[in-house]
Amino acid sequence: MPGARAPFLYSSFAIGWGTTTTGRITLGEVMENSGHALLIYDGECPFCSRYVRMLRLRDNIDLQLLDARSGAPEVHEVVAAGFDLDEGMVLKLGGEFYHG
Repeated sequence: MPGARAPFLYSSFAIGWGTTTTGRITLGEVMENSGHALLIYDGECPFCSRYVRMLRLRDNIDLQLLDARSGAPEVHEVVAAGFDLDEGMVLKLGGEFYHG
């Protein structure tokens, strides 16, 4: 339909708002109407590639995200184990820590 704009999402990091000829929509509204999402990204962009790798990781394991500045007991456990969170993230998987 000439002149009509399909709903879209923008930003390679945050899901944003889309617009249609009838106004603004949310990601939830798009998903309710379509049930399927397609993310098109630049495979040579380091940020995009890492973001997609993270999404794939989340599909394969139950991944909980925790802000190191939250002060949660898990953060204290990681610091007590000798990991420097200023030097990288820590993944706890199967009782083992991985840092990088």
